[in-house]
Amino acid sequence: MHCHSTLRKAGLQLLRKVNAVRHALECGGLLQQALELEAACVPEITAWFVDTSIECDHQHFHSFLKVSLEEVLIALHDDRTGCP
Repeated sequence: MHCHSTLRKAGLQLLRKVNAVRHALECGGLLQQALELEAACVPEITAWFVDTSIECDHQHFHSFLKVSLEEVLIALHDDRTGCP
């Protein structure tokens, strides 16, 4: 159920947020100024979503990759082997 309900809804929510950020960047204004971007510059947006469960890891929901929090923490610590 988690995969078909919660993660699907999370993908939809992320889609709405990415579209809102893209629109804000394309229209110029406060966000573009805050990021110190040139007027014609609209960067590519890459979004993932992180969930505390490992269920459905590396699946896409509305074209967004779902990864587990544990995997992100391992990557941030650069700890592929699990050894100190």
